[in-house]
Amino acid sequence: MIAALARGAAVLEDVRCREAAEKAERFIRNKLQRLDGRLLARYRDGESGLNSYLDDYAFLIWGLLELYRSTFQVVYLSRAIDLTHKVRDLFWDQEDGGFFFYGTDSEQLIARPKEIYDSAMPSGNSVMAANLLQLAAITGDSELEELAVRQVNAFAGTAAEYPRGYAYFMTALLFASGPTSEIVITGQKDDPQVAEMLRLVQQQYATGAVLIYRPEGEKNGPDSVQLEKLAPFTREQKSIDGRATAYVCQDRACREPITETEALGSLLQ
Repeated sequence: MIAALARGAAVLEDVRCREAAEKAERFIRNKLQRLDGRLLARYRDGESGLNSYLDDYAFLIWGLLELYRSTFQVVYLSRAIDLTHKVRDLFWDQEDGGFFFYGTDSEQLIARPKEIYDSAMPSGNSVMAANLLQLAAITGDSELEELAVRQVNAFAGTAAEYPRGYAYFMTALLFASGPTSEIVITGQKDDPQVAEMLRLVQQQYATGAVLIYRPEGEKNGPDSVQLEKLAPFTREQKSIDGRATAYVCQDRACREPITETEALGSLLQ
C-alpha cells in the first residue's frame, strides 16, 4: 500500500496520498522495527512481535523506493538500501540463489520454501528482483548489481515455463533486458523548472528507467552529500550556469546535459 500511495502521489501530485504513505512508513519504522533494524510481523495493543518474512521486507523496500521517487528525500533511499542488506543477510540462498520465505534467525522448519509464483499479490522474490534492479541502477553498486543478476537468473527458467503465472517477475525481466536509463535532475529545490522537469519524468512510464534528483544550494548540502555517497556517479552531474539541468544516461553513458524542459520531453518521447 505504501508503494501504491507514493506512486499515486508522484503521478497525480496528490499531497494526501504522499502524507498517507509517509505516515504508514513512520508507523512501521516506529512500531514494527527493532533497534537492530529487524522488521516484526505484528503489532497489537502497543506490543510488537514475531519476526517478519521476506514479503514484508520486499514490499516495504518497494514502498521506500516509491517514496523516494515521490519526495526525493534521500533518507528513504538510504533505508531501502539498509533493508536490502538485511534481506541479503537473512534470506539469501547462497547455493542456488533467490530468497527463502523466512530468515535464518527464525524457527527452522523441515524445509525452507522459496516462493516465486505471482498470484493476486506478487511474490517476495519477484518484488525483490525488481527492487534489486532499481537499486543497482540508482546507486551503481556492483554488489547489488551482481545480486540482482543472480536473483533474475535463479527464477528465469521457472518463469519461462508459464509466464502468466509470474507477471510481476516478468516486469523485472523486462527491466533487466536493458538498456537501463538513469535520469538525473539537478538544481535548486525551489526552482520552478526543476519541479517541472521532475513532474515531466514522473508522469512518463519508461521501462528500465530510474529517476534521481540531485539537490543543489547551501541548505541542501547534506542531502547532496548523502546522495553522492549512495550514488557516486552523480557527483559530476551538476547544474549548468545555476539552471535546472537534466542528464539522461544509458548504463552510465550520458548525453549532453539538457537545460530546457521541452528538449527533455522530446527526448523522453
